[in-house]
Amino acid sequence: MNEEHEIGTSVEWCGSVDLMSAELQRLVDNVGNRLSRSVAIDDAELRLKAYNAHQTAVDVARSGSIMQRSAPRTLRDYAYECGADTVTDLFDLPARPDLGLDIARIGIPVRHQNALLGFLWLLGSEGSVDAEQADILRQACETAGLMLHREHLLGELARGRERELTRDLLTGDEATCEHAAEQLVTENLFVSQPVNCIVVQLSPVHEKLTDQDRLALAAGID
Repeated sequence: MNEEHEIGTSVEWCGSVDLMSAELQRLVDNVGNRLSRSVAIDDAELRLKAYNAHQTAVDVARSGSIMQRSAPRTLRDYAYECGADTVTDLFDLPARPDLGLDIARIGIPVRHQNALLGFLWLLGSEGSVDAEQADILRQACETAGLMLHREHLLGELARGRERELTRDLLTGDEATCEHAAEQLVTENLFVSQPVNCIVVQLSPVHEKLTDQDRLALAAGID
């Protein structure tokens, strides 16, 4: 693989990720316009993926999520304690002012092949959801599930690239090591601070990993 092709592959992957984000944003904008409501989609760790222009006032939890693109671990734990990770349809998340959640949420899980990939959220302060709106939300979550699954697969390609360069870095061949080190820096894959390493041993080890297995592992590592 020559350097020109490697750079082209990296740019193509980044462009695909940007396209995924744009598609998810269009979906959120469309749902928000149809329902005339504030809409947000998080991943399974409550990291904000997309949101529309808000129709009403927001609370600290939402504004913080917008500013930082993530939510405190305590808020994620609270949502899961309320069953967010096990429900299969619309559910209510009661307000918790001590966590910055001054406004209750109406949520619905985003799944693909039963794997939890995220949540679509509405603000409870903007009213309840009728049957027609619920159907719109379910369809949107099905589409969002496909988008987030594709994003996960693209992430797998990127991690494959990391593994390839790490393998080359450990070959002992000076030229190969030097090239791998340069690519790790060029592609922003090198981290110059302490890291943690998690090793997972699968049982039984002879079975091939499925997409659902990979999603579960990625969620566990996160």
